[in-house]
Amino acid sequence: VEMEFGLRRPEVTILFCLGKINGITAKDVADITRQPKNTLSRGSLVLENKKLIIRQSDQNDRRRSILRITESGRQLCDKVVKSC
Repeated sequence: VEMEFGLRRPEVTILFCLGKINGITAKDVADITRQPKNTLSRGSLVLENKKLIIRQSDQNDRRRSILRITESGRQLCDKVVKSC
């Protein structure tokens, strides 16, 4: 996946999770996948810089950020899934 799409495992994991359950926190992704939060944090920054996800403040708790997949992120996620 890295060579073909330029995504590492944590980034793919985040995209897959957001493709299924859009609007969750990085902690939610860590709980679902059992991957370390720091690894997912770096992955989410990469995805955000590539405009594949956006990060929004949780209106109920400003310390938390909600991750949402963008349209380009969804298209890439679909391509990755089809290639597997």
